[in-house]
Amino acid sequence: MRYCEQTSRPRILIAPCGKSAVVILLGLTLLGGGRAIGDDKPDVKKPTEQQWIGTLGAGKVKLRVLVKLTPSDQGFRGNLVSLDQGASDIPMSDIVFNKNRLKFTVKNVKGKFDGRLNAKRTVARGTWTQLGRPQLLVLRRVEEMPDPADQHEAEEEWVGTLKAGAAKLRLLVQIKPADNGFRGHLVSLDQGNDEIPIDQVVRDNRRLKFRVQSIKGRFDGRLNAAGTEARGTWVQLGRKMTLVLRRQENAPGKEEYAKLAPFTGVRWKGLKPEVKVGEQWFTLVSLDGVAADDIVAFSRRTYKDKWQKRFEEDLVEVLSRMGHKPKETVRLVVSPVGSTKTRTLKDVPMTEANRRAIRAGSAATSAPQGETTADSLEELVAQLRSEKELVGLAAMIMVDGKIVDSAVDGERKLGSGIALEIGDRFHIGSVTKSITATMIARLIEQNTLKWDTTVGECLGASTTVHADWRDVTLQQLLTHTSGAPANFPTRYQFNHPPEGDERVRARMQAVTEVLKDAPATEPGSAYEYSNAGYTIAAVMAEQKTGTSWEDLVRKQVFGPLKFRQAGFGPPQGNDQPRGHKKLGAAKSAVGVKADNTPIIGPSGSVHMTLAELCEFGNEHLAGERGRGELLTEKTYQRLHTARLNNYACGWLVPQRSGWAEGRTLWHNGSNTMWYTLLVLVPERKAVIAVASNDGDIKSAEAAAIEIVSKFAK
Repeated sequence: MRYCEQTSRPRILIAPCGKSAVVILLGLTLLGGGRAIGDDKPDVKKPTEQQWIGTLGAGKVKLRVLVKLTPSDQGFRGNLVSLDQGASDIPMSDIVFNKNRLKFTVKNVKGKFDGRLNAKRTVARGTWTQLGRPQLLVLRRVEEMPDPADQHEAEEEWVGTLKAGAAKLRLLVQIKPADNGFRGHLVSLDQGNDEIPIDQVVRDNRRLKFRVQSIKGRFDGRLNAAGTEARGTWVQLGRKMTLVLRRQENAPGKEEYAKLAPFTGVRWKGLKPEVKVGEQWFTLVSLDGVAADDIVAFSRRTYKDKWQKRFEEDLVEVLSRMGHKPKETVRLVVSPVGSTKTRTLKDVPMTEANRRAIRAGSAATSAPQGETTADSLEELVAQLRSEKELVGLAAMIMVDGKIVDSAVDGERKLGSGIALEIGDRFHIGSVTKSITATMIARLIEQNTLKWDTTVGECLGASTTVHADWRDVTLQQLLTHTSGAPANFPTRYQFNHPPEGDERVRARMQAVTEVLKDAPATEPGSAYEYSNAGYTIAAVMAEQKTGTSWEDLVRKQVFGPLKFRQAGFGPPQGNDQPRGHKKLGAAKSAVGVKADNTPIIGPSGSVHMTLAELCEFGNEHLAGERGRGELLTEKTYQRLHTARLNNYACGWLVPQRSGWAEGRTLWHNGSNTMWYTLLVLVPERKAVIAVASNDGDIKSAEAAAIEIVSKFAK
């Protein structure tokens, strides 16, 4: 293992190099004391020493930590051990341990844990924060000190559902360490079968795999980063089925949760649940004293991409696992929608009828018949994000101008614990070219430019233009047939002038250097993908209008389409995703300004939300039918007419596509830290947008293609 940082005592080693590193605790053979603090009172009964074990991890690195609690006159004292590093006891302080909570601080390593206990007080689920890096940590109470050589100290229970036509069968998989690896058994919960032995078990930090010889079945699944979910394929008698196994605290055969709800409808305003009680909608503030924000946070942490569905349809399970099992009636604190005043609704009944109404409401607002449901897209996005080990992945489907499906999975920043959201902004890379082409088409319809406006006409008086460049047209520049090189000389990549006149001058300087020499090929005779070519076209527009490319795009595209989130360069702000660089096997988040030089911004520097990207794509689809807001039908058709190599103006328009039965238009883009794919399917009036904040372009593209291939048909 390689390390990139080491400090003096207490020693903290961070591995592997990069901002996504796992914090490994070492050093200090000391015993420390702590006391119960805060409003929580310690247990009256003094338990004997307890041991709790959990695993810290990020990426491929997994480290077990052991927490030891001992009663004292002041409450509790305790120590933390990093088992896999052979670390000695590290003192804990500020210990809170009661019927609901386990909380402590490890000052020597600048770490702290805050977790909620389950009803049996055998599991504490919460957040470990060290050096400003939060991550999920689940501590489980154990009776004996685990063997350092044993990487999986306790029996694990995994549950999933096989869907075979209309039939659904829940499977329980139980595995435990054995002398030669692992052993276990499988139970079909809905068929009442006895335990069926499983063999050839592989269980490590990346994979869960096993065979069930007696029924000729096998499973092969990849684990998510938290080790709580295995997504893969169940194969039996030659038939393959997708199976998702989730690690359980309690097997469903042992504990069932009632399907009840206190309201008849749930809808969402961001992360705020709005609930229907009677005939009125309210913003939920709390339920039986548990803050709605806490319920949402627990749901997102525990159920990942299914968190909204669990909140809506499995509220009893959610609350029970939080340690607040509801009774037959509950107390709701709510605010009427649009008001800040709160009301308390007492003795609201928890009923099955309410829960059925919520399910019916969800079905009524799902995608139209023939479209894939949100659950299906959510499942695929989550599966691909995990399989491809991407930091984040998001997808959206729009049909005839309406969003019918969307899904998102992963983190805004690797190791942050902050979930990516569907409304976040994404860097779209070279999909920007279609925006630049649309802006120029607007100027053409306004008689500021023409399709056959030449480089010589716009730039001949401003700079030295080689004779072979003078007759090159906008049409040729926008279809990559001008003879322009792929990029500007390398030194321009390190130039990041601020927006405004300085950037306009820098673009002109880069363009001047290209134009002083002859084109690489005879204009109009060959196709060569060129970021420089799109920049030349943008500079022609800048010189003709006296306005920067950025302001032209704002005025001609973003403004008329009412795009409020779109902008230039990477998304800014701490509440937005970061791009990520892939260096070998490691990944790390980049700064908010990390991007290609804005000199080539016209070829690939826009960011926007997926909803805005779909709106832009739909504008092009509608425009082909004479229903666009920006351009005439004739202009849109010209933008979409392919020239050499099936390339139109900012769009690839292949004669045949494996994505859909008919014609498609598409473009993808990446600045090596993000990836985006936009696909238009005219026959279905459909737009599909997929984006990732991960610089592993090969994996991100594979995930995007799989999503489009499934949903474009």
